[in-house]
Amino acid sequence: MKTQLPALIDGEEVMVDVAVHWINLVAKILTSEAGHRRLQNDIRERLRSGTIETVKVIAAAEAGHQDADLALRESGAEMLDGGEMPNAALRGYLVKALLIAPVTYPAGRNIADTWTRDIGIAVLVGLVIMHWPYLKATRNRASKRPSASTIVSRALYKRGHMIGEWQVERIFRDHHKLAERLSASIPLH
Repeated sequence: MKTQLPALIDGEEVMVDVAVHWINLVAKILTSEAGHRRLQNDIRERLRSGTIETVKVIAAAEAGHQDADLALRESGAEMLDGGEMPNAALRGYLVKALLIAPVTYPAGRNIADTWTRDIGIAVLVGLVIMHWPYLKATRNRASKRPSASTIVSRALYKRGHMIGEWQVERIFRDHHKLAERLSASIPLH
C-alpha cells in the first residue's frame, strides 16, 4: 500500500533536503541492529552494576527475550575472559546456553526492532518544528499545507525508508509511551 504524500510547495524541497542531511548524520543508530545492540548493552551494564537481578534477566531470556539471552551470553563470556567467575545463576544459564541455539524473537514486529528508529523520527519531527517554527507537527488530512511530519516522511522516503506521513505522525504523537512499551517487552520487574 503506497502512501500518497501531498504535493510540495516552494521551499519544501529545501526542508526535505535538510531533514535528509539530519537523517544521514544519525542513520547508523536508526537501525534495528543498533536498537538491539543498545538494549543488550543496557542489560549488560545493569547486570554489571547490580541494578538488575541476574535471575530476572534469565527469566526474560527463558521466556523468549532474545536481547536478554544475548546479554547474558556476552556478560558471561566477558567475565570468563577476564578471569572472573560468574555468579551461580549465570553459570547455570551459560551451561544450558552452550547446548542450545540463541533465543530468537518470534516472527513479526517487535518493539526492540524499532525503538531507536522511533526515537530518531520523533526527534526529527521536533527538529523540523524548531528549524521552521511555522510548521505544525501534524496536519489535517484534508490540508494541502505540509507539516513537520510531512517533511520527515518525505526525507525518509528519499533515504529509502517507506514510512508514510501518518505513521510518522503516530510515532511522534506516541513517542512518550515508548519507554513504557519497551519496558513491558522485557519483564524484568
